[in-house]
Formats: sequence, structure tokens, C-alpha cells
Amino acid sequence: MTGPLDPLPQPTSITVAPASATIDAEGSTRYVATAHWPDSTTTDVSAECHWTSSDTTVAAVNSSRNTPGLVLGVNTGTATITATYPLYRFYVAI
Repeated sequence: MTGPLDPLPQPTSITVAPASATIDAEGSTRYVATAHWPDSTTTDVSAECHWTSSDTTVAAVNSSRNTPGLVLGVNTGTATITATYPLYRFYVAI
């Protein structure tokens, strides 16, 4: 007999650290996305996130699976870095 599949567990929240950063041109910062689960455990989900920059002339996101969340400073200015995890979207300002 078959029944309905159990739904995949969903995190209760996702946090991105650091919450904000100042990155010099040619500098870099690695952001980490952490999933908080109903059983109070946490998991680094940085590699599962899709990372983007609102202004790639200011900050570029390295999309390599080897360095998820790595943001490179390009020029002076302001950009918002977005980490999208399935069903969740989080923003941090740089």
C-alpha cells in the first residue's frame, strides 16, 4: 500500500552573515547562509543558495560551487546581495 509522501522539512528561518559589510574595490567577503530547522539544528546552506548582486558594477558574486557566497568588490558604491534558497529570499546590504 502506498500513501502520500512526507513533505520535505522546511527551515523555520534563514540567516545571512554578515548582515552588512564594507568591501574595498578588489577586496572580498564571504557570506554564509544558515538554515534554522524546527528541531533547533542549523545547517550551512550557502552552496544551495542562488547569490546575486543588485549592481554588478559595485559588487560581483562569485558563482563557483567551491566558494558559495563570495562577493568581490568592483567599484565604490552600494549594492544589495541576495541569497535565494528554495521558497526563501534574503538580502544584505554592502
